[in-house]
Amino acid sequence: MTEASIALVVILFALLFSSAPIAVALGLTSFLYFFYFTTIPLTQVPERLFNSLNTFPLMAIPFFVLAASIMSRGGISRRLIAACNAVVGQFRGGLAMTGVLACMFFAAISGSSPATVVAVGTLIIPAMIASGYPRRFSTGLVATSGSLGILIPPSIPLIVYGIATEESIGDLFIAGVLPGLVAGLMLLGVVFLVSHRRGYGTGDDAIVMTTAEKLRAMRDAVLSLALPALVLGGIYGGIFTPTEAAAMAVFYAVIVSVFIYKELSFTDLGGILLSSSRTSAMIMFIIATGSCSRSC
Repeated sequence: MTEASIALVVILFALLFSSAPIAVALGLTSFLYFFYFTTIPLTQVPERLFNSLNTFPLMAIPFFVLAASIMSRGGISRRLIAACNAVVGQFRGGLAMTGVLACMFFAAISGSSPATVVAVGTLIIPAMIASGYPRRFSTGLVATSGSLGILIPPSIPLIVYGIATEESIGDLFIAGVLPGLVAGLMLLGVVFLVSHRRGYGTGDDAIVMTTAEKLRAMRDAVLSLALPALVLGGIYGGIFTPTEAAAMAVFYAVIVSVFIYKELSFTDLGGILLSSSRTSAMIMFIIATGSCSRSC
């Protein structure tokens, strides 16, 4: 390694260990590299930051973030959890397994691990703690299950990776389906075994549902479960690109949440747009500084 490379690594890790935001650490490291080790004018730094975001597939990220925000507040995540509870709620540790399954479905809708954790965790973690699950187990389970959004398409990290490596995003989505499903099934198996060994979920941890209630829960979640099929089917069927699929997810989420479930109004969309724009801005800033640091 050259002196410049060693210095960059030291500076980067020093900033990260000092609790500096990732985007700041990457951007400051790149700036110092250009300033001390190259003759490149510093005026090119903002130009490189802008050019790294000037790509059409990246538009999918704010759309997926917005779709996730709408779904988490529009009743879609709650109906997904109810449907998952109808499937696995009768097993030992059923409430924990419901959380894993709900994260898998929501990840297949939103493409965002943080959005999955927030949407599912705000509902399932308090219920698990109230049912006797340890707090550490409950939060760790949802955090781990939410990370399945990295693999299960549509995945924002796969979009970023595809842009950075110039790979086909559609092919990356296809490649992530089987590993995501396998990881989810393995996590369900671990939860089942741990619940049996430690005595979690004695049978009353989930809401007791009759057959009619299970069918009603599945019927209420049909529109929510149809969204992954719409997004992924449209991409794999060649109907639209991942970016267009993200826009369709937003449109579908608005129609279902506002006009069918009627749990959102148009006045609520302003706050949702503001919060999702903040999240998208943070993601884009990290991508821009990371792309700039790649050129170091």
